[in-house]
Amino acid sequence: MSQLLKNRNMELQEEIQIASVLLFWKKL
Repeated sequence: MSQLLKNRNMELQEEIQIASVLLFWKKL
């Protein structure tokens, strides 16, 4: 169970990183 949560947390972190990069590029 904790392994599933860990995998989901990693996916969320990747999505957040991608979103922040997209926002960064829009500001340029």
